Amino acid sequence: MNKKQKQAIDRAVGYALSIFLRIPALILEKILRRDHTVPPRVPPKRIVVAKYLGIGSILQATPMLRAIKDKYPDAQLTFLTLQSNKNFLLRYDFIDDVLCVDDTSLLNVAATSFRTIAKLIPRRIDLFIDLEVHSTYGSLMSLFSCSKNRLGFSLQDKDHRAFLYTHLLYLNTNFPIRYCYSQIAQLIGAAPLSPEQGLLGPPPTDSESEKVGAKLGLIFDFEHKGIIVLNPNASDLRYERRWAREGFASVARYFSHQGYAVALVGSPPEREYVQGIIELLGGDANKVRNVAGVFSLPEFFAFLEQSSLVVTNDSGVMNMALTLRVPQLLLAGPVDPEQYFIPNEYRTYIYYQTYCSPCAHYVDVPPCAGDNVCMKQIKAEQVIDICERLLRGESVKPKRTVSLSFNSEVLGVLKDKGQ
Repeated sequence: MNKKQKQAIDRAVGYALSIFLRIPALILEKILRRDHTVPPRVPPKRIVVAKYLGIGSILQATPMLRAIKDKYPDAQLTFLTLQSNKNFLLRYDFIDDVLCVDDTSLLNVAATSFRTIAKLIPRRIDLFIDLEVHSTYGSLMSLFSCSKNRLGFSLQDKDHRAFLYTHLLYLNTNFPIRYCYSQIAQLIGAAPLSPEQGLLGPPPTDSESEKVGAKLGLIFDFEHKGIIVLNPNASDLRYERRWAREGFASVARYFSHQGYAVALVGSPPEREYVQGIIELLGGDANKVRNVAGVFSLPEFFAFLEQSSLVVTNDSGVMNMALTLRVPQLLLAGPVDPEQYFIPNEYRTYIYYQTYCSPCAHYVDVPPCAGDNVCMKQIKAEQVIDICERLLRGESVKPKRTVSLSFNSEVLGVLKDKGQ
């Protein structure tokens, strides 16, 4: 199942279940008369944090997880997520246990969800924090866990999911998401997020770093000044986040001519899309390599750490690089970069805010219908100039431009019966 199929099933099945369970859940709540005071009067013994989709969002939650564990060091902190994230999350010393759901098929989702609920109920969970905002599935899992207190986010105060929680926090999308996560942690007594606190990456082992070094020696078997990492990919929830392959090809061509090795990255399914950039380069691809799918997730962190610069669309790669002291340039459009990106003296972004941007996380179908005018305004010459400055160690102020028109075109039309 792709992400859009999961989203459609979540809305149809999840909505029906939430309506069906509304009255029984409210009746049971009245009968049990639990103490829902937060912060809890008695330190919780068992805490569950759930985030299923998006490794980037999970990384954004790591400061919150650390704060919760610091506040309640004796509590068992369990993370509920997809099976594909398990090994990655087990590397954190502040996470005690990881429970997983397999999303490879609808049948597997149902089977593993029932198994997970069967494990959660006997544990008598004190606090369940659901970090999914748009998922009814996440809300139902929090209810079925039978947790004493169930905390979640919402963009509004009343919807079909609201009754599934005991505490609902407004998600202010104008704030960086890591601060939103921090707010829900503060609700249960954890310390607020300090401005100096960055995202926490899983530390690679010495053997993984050595393995990556050996792979790089084989892949880039020529002299070079360093490795420029280019990520042209975005998830299927919003392909409009991609900058054009022609733009990435221009950047790759320029820096390979300057003596750098260029690595085009991605997951195994993205390898074919990445290869399209290699094909655009033709005879200029001598120092450019398609490494999509070459590294495991832990190895990929070690690989990024050994790079000279990362250039990426908004994606999980961006968040992975945020955990490291590696120069980074983000190319943003459908998502406001300040929501997830953390600019500093060695990280910056380019963002042209057209009338219809940001649209991701707000509408299912982008108003541009795939013609991502916000990303098209980013020029290869700009990207190359900022990359050169970052490579020289300069601090580059983020380029945020409000673009009121694009070729006199009206943007943001969601419905037009005349077409």
